[in-house]
Amino acid sequence: LWVFAHWSRFVRPGAIRLGTSRSSSTPLKLSAFKNPDATLSVQIINPGSPAQNVTVAPNGFVLESAIGYVSAQGTDFEVLDITVSGGQVTGNMPAYSMVTFVLSGSAGGGTTTGTASSTATSTSTSSTPTSPGSSGCTTAKYGQCGGDGE
Repeated sequence: LWVFAHWSRFVRPGAIRLGTSRSSSTPLKLSAFKNPDATLSVQIINPGSPAQNVTVAPNGFVLESAIGYVSAQGTDFEVLDITVSGGQVTGNMPAYSMVTFVLSGSAGGGTTTGTASSTATSTSTSSTPTSPGSSGCTTAKYGQCGGDGE
């Protein structure tokens, strides 16, 4: 239930799903959306252990503020302690958790893209289609992704 809240509360009607890709070695699952109000909503799932330090660094987007929410055992959709510095958002994801970062700011030229990374892990979001053969979603811009590699 709480995981569903991450999408239903922060992916607003009319949002555009941003294509995603990630390092093949990462256990993290990533989705990202650009909402009609120009906020970016980035959802990250840590399906295992250990906890992960995660950094989201949007490109082509001037980050002004951010807030993070976490759902994990013992946390029912609570505010996550995050750091916003140098145009990046950093937070610590507990094991077996989901985090949503809501980024506020403005377009900084070019297409809105971003990256998220954690210890020994990297993932990215892009408003353009991902290239064939890359890991993650390979759907076209504004398309629907069926999940990892579909």
